[in-house]
Amino acid sequence: MDNKKKVTLNNVKSRFLFIPPSVEAGLEPEAKIDDFKITKELGEGSFGRVLQVTHRATGKIYAIKAIDKRNKQNQQGKPYFRREIEIMYKVHHPNAVRLYTHFEDDTYCYFVMELVSKGNLFELMQKRKGTLDQSTIIHYMRDLISAVYYLHNMEPSIIHRDIKPENVLITENNTVKLTDFGWSNYIDEDGGQTRSTYCGTPLYLAPEMIKEIGHDEYLDIWCLGVLMFELITGNLPFTGKNVENLSGNILKNKIVWPNDIGPDEKDLLSKILKTNPQDRLTLKQILAHPYFTKIKCHDNFVFYTPKEAAKEGDNDIFLISTGISSTNSKSPNKLNSQKNIPETSKKNSDINLSQFTTKDDVKSQHIKNESGNSSNLDLDSIKKDLHMTKLKSDKHESTIKDLEKKFVDEKKKTQELTQVNQDLVTKLQVAEKNKNSLISDLEEKESAKINFLRQISELNEKIFDKDNKNKNLTKAYKAMEEKNNYNDEEIKRLDKLVEENDLKTEKLKSEHQEQINQLQKKLLEAIEKNEDNINTRCTLIRDSLNEMTTMNPVTKYSFGSRDEDEELKKKIESEYEGKINKLQTQFTEQIKMLQNEIATERNKFNTMLKERENDIKKLLEERKSIKETITKSFEKSLTKSDLTLKIKDSEIEKLNSQIKKYEKILEMNGLLKKK
Repeated sequence: MDNKKKVTLNNVKSRFLFIPPSVEAGLEPEAKIDDFKITKELGEGSFGRVLQVTHRATGKIYAIKAIDKRNKQNQQGKPYFRREIEIMYKVHHPNAVRLYTHFEDDTYCYFVMELVSKGNLFELMQKRKGTLDQSTIIHYMRDLISAVYYLHNMEPSIIHRDIKPENVLITENNTVKLTDFGWSNYIDEDGGQTRSTYCGTPLYLAPEMIKEIGHDEYLDIWCLGVLMFELITGNLPFTGKNVENLSGNILKNKIVWPNDIGPDEKDLLSKILKTNPQDRLTLKQILAHPYFTKIKCHDNFVFYTPKEAAKEGDNDIFLISTGISSTNSKSPNKLNSQKNIPETSKKNSDINLSQFTTKDDVKSQHIKNESGNSSNLDLDSIKKDLHMTKLKSDKHESTIKDLEKKFVDEKKKTQELTQVNQDLVTKLQVAEKNKNSLISDLEEKESAKINFLRQISELNEKIFDKDNKNKNLTKAYKAMEEKNNYNDEEIKRLDKLVEENDLKTEKLKSEHQEQINQLQKKLLEAIEKNEDNINTRCTLIRDSLNEMTTMNPVTKYSFGSRDEDEELKKKIESEYEGKINKLQTQFTEQIKMLQNEIATERNKFNTMLKERENDIKKLLEERKSIKETITKSFEKSLTKSDLTLKIKDSEIEKLNSQIKKYEKILEMNGLLKKK
């Protein structure tokens, strides 16, 4: 018989998790990070990193989830990490990511898991940029429903509580695998109680999770319905501006249905996304819906239960050091992994770290089988083996009793830790609510700050406009002053012109008077001269006639008698008198014409003088009216500008007071630094 193998552990100051079952059983030493070659980094989160590695001894490829033990958030979530690996050790399903082992050092805890290199469903949907076809959706959903059915039928039942596209991985052969059991937990069985911890992704939260009234396996069905809605439509069924609005829409069941959704799809999704958990379809009813049955699938789908997994031997420990399952190992220390993992209490969610048992009963049975089948073994050796087995059995019984005592102590500690954990969870929930309220207050303050800044900018713009208007008024005032000065100069110029016109008028009057006097003198001289000429000519005619009569007596007789001569004389005299009268009339007519011309000229001059006087009067009146209008308009504009300036000054004072008020409010809220 082989002796019990020695347990080889890493030198760790303080352990974060329990010892792996295969290491506790002595089947292999605890792994180290140096046993693996890191090929690339698959992702990074708040908990740590996910790495793709190759095992140096076997050449097998794995994914390692490295959790930073120094992170305070990870230290607080220690019970959740313990429960996560406990559940993953128990889950062996083709559509769930498998955990092979775990190990730790002073800085990190490492989960050695199955590598799924094709990515997750969220990345696939982003690459497709749209909805998937119905056959692909049915294929993915059937794989996922099979994994969830397996979890719900375990003893005790497990709920995943965080089903979303990011936690659904796809293999190279297009198989779906469920991962990330961080929020998973057991359903309480005593009295049909349900879980009450608030957890999950806001967009996938079920109504019972939001109300915090307790939840069970129907929570996973709700998440499957939301995921299916997103796969079919490309959108989420519930939306909201913030978490509160989103939660309100989920509670009111305000589903945002697209216009092009088919009747089968709408009927199925509406029957899954029910507010009351009991009204939702079961997993088998979902697969029996016409949406799934109309399209024939080539694979023969069956629900894979934990009992069927146990029959197939898929629950055995996987040995990292050899790269094979303990079922196929030649070592007699064959272990059932579900029996060697520390069980979580039904009422408590933390993990028991102490209860690990070996399988010596399996060894004894193996010996009994060999003794029954081999005829060459003698009775003494069989008795010796039986005696040794009995001694070992007694020893194991005492060990089991010690372990039971330890188990009771650990159970008490676990209950205390669970109570502390629940208190911490409630405190964390309160802190989260306070955080959300503080964030909302901060957002309101930020929006108020933005509004205040916008109002201040608007007030500054108004002040700028008022300043521009004041500048324009000042310019207009200066322009009016310049115009007034120009008008004064124009009035002065007109006064000078009036004075010059007055002088010119006086000069013209004097010149015209002189001309009239000269003309009158000339007229008198002409009249006198004409009268003298007429008299002299008349006298000359008379003298010539007298001489003719005296000097030529012959003519006397030639002309006839004396009477005839007298008549002739009278005739001649009358002729000369007629000529003289004619000349006199001509002279008088000329004098009258000259007098008329002088009168017309005088009238013209008088009219011109009157026109000049009228023009001067008009100019004076215009000057007076212009001066009055200018002074009136200037006075009005002055009064108006004074009033507007006073109004603007008062408005500027009001705006400055408002700005100071807003600045004080911003300083009080800590949104503005003091100058």
